[in-house]
Amino acid sequence: MPVTTRAVWAGRFQPFHMGHFQTLKRMASLRYPLVVAVIAAEGREGQGAYGRMAAQAGAASSNPLTVWERTEMINLALASEPWARSVRTIGAPRPDLNWLLTTTFYPRPRVIYLTDRDQFEVAKLCRYRSLDEKVVVVGVTDLPAMSATEVRRRIAAGEDWQSLMHPATIDYFREIDGPARFGGAGADRSGGEGGE
Repeated sequence: MPVTTRAVWAGRFQPFHMGHFQTLKRMASLRYPLVVAVIAAEGREGQGAYGRMAAQAGAASSNPLTVWERTEMINLALASEPWARSVRTIGAPRPDLNWLLTTTFYPRPRVIYLTDRDQFEVAKLCRYRSLDEKVVVVGVTDLPAMSATEVRRRIAAGEDWQSLMHPATIDYFREIDGPARFGGAGADRSGGEGGE
């Protein structure tokens, strides 16, 4: 029986937001069953441009949610989506710090999915190609531009963040005290319920 090739899309998802969700939905519609690897971020610098960028992204102030909390947010968003039945989520170490360890988490055979969103993705592409990994760059520039940095900024400023997150994740994010952990007030200031 042939072994199924799976695609791996790795990220920090601090927090998981609608931009991530739309990207995930596009990736899930492509050829390979998708594994979303939720990266355990740490601030230590790895090698090369990717390692420097990953260390900056891994700063403690930008990463208050645990791997398990972020995985739960993704699973909540996917739970009611019929197209998501083949999507699996896993926790994994940061690939630039110990690739041999990371490969024990990622399925084989695999392809790595990246996006065409920014320079960090270009650095990842160079790194994965240097490791002889098969990489597919998924076009997402036609999707609404949204970054976790902007979501975190809005949370910290007490602005509307709910509209940027998947509706199925909002209550859980509040339960784990997400707004306060990102530097915002624990209570909503937007006046809206459930971000709708």
